[in-house]
Amino acid sequence: MCRTIVWLALFVVAWLSNSAQAQMAVSAHSAQALRQCGQSTFYTAQSPGSIPRIVETLTGDDHKLVFRVCTDMERNQHIFLREPRANRNGVCRSFEREVFAGDGADSILIELLYDGQAPNWYVSKRGWTVWPPAQWTARHYTAQKNVLAFVSNASCPAGDDAHYLPVENITDGTLKAFYTLWSAVSTEPKAFDRNFAMIAVKGLKPVNETERQQTIAAFRQAVFAGEAKPWSISCAENGDGCSALIGNFAFHFDTGARGIEPQTLSVLLAI
Repeated sequence: MCRTIVWLALFVVAWLSNSAQAQMAVSAHSAQALRQCGQSTFYTAQSPGSIPRIVETLTGDDHKLVFRVCTDMERNQHIFLREPRANRNGVCRSFEREVFAGDGADSILIELLYDGQAPNWYVSKRGWTVWPPAQWTARHYTAQKNVLAFVSNASCPAGDDAHYLPVENITDGTLKAFYTLWSAVSTEPKAFDRNFAMIAVKGLKPVNETERQQTIAAFRQAVFAGEAKPWSISCAENGDGCSALIGNFAFHFDTGARGIEPQTLSVLLAI
């Protein structure tokens, strides 16, 4: 679980990147400063926006391609391409990777299917490269990648759809099991109590029984008020459990024969 906790901490830092406190904690002219991106704007073929290179790439495109654009702490623009995938096993996934402006000789291959041997599994787009600018590379910056997913039996939408959540190292089966649990506990108070009433609560210091019950009560209230919804799910590479960020809380769980097995609940931020 240690690797998952570290990843969660980094994710929360990124989430807070717009706050003055978070920005002060990041050294200027560092690779981390380049990674702290603000609010994103999405561009699709239906609303290409005003960035000429993106407009040119999306003109006439019918592959559900989406670009995400944001600005880092040093006012550098970052452009991410979300590659679509068809529904597989009742799960929609979109694969996001950072791309950079190139010249006329540069091009990238955009994967459209899981099967790289199938016909028309990719398209090629000119004017882009996967290599960051030399001055960024000198700061040990590497292009960023993300995977987004959600459970659905319908045709998968483009990557700007709000249902997509950032995920990491999670199988289709585990994701579907989590959605099944969350659908129950977020709509049925008895299901919530059955799964969370006795869950352990972890904090920076030992939590007594009163504090444990208060944390669960706060989580319960936030869930049924619609204030606590999943916004990221990550599983450890070594198979040591998973964590879902739900509103201001982190729910740590594992999987077993009966599906999701709740482990611990943590508060992300003091509010």
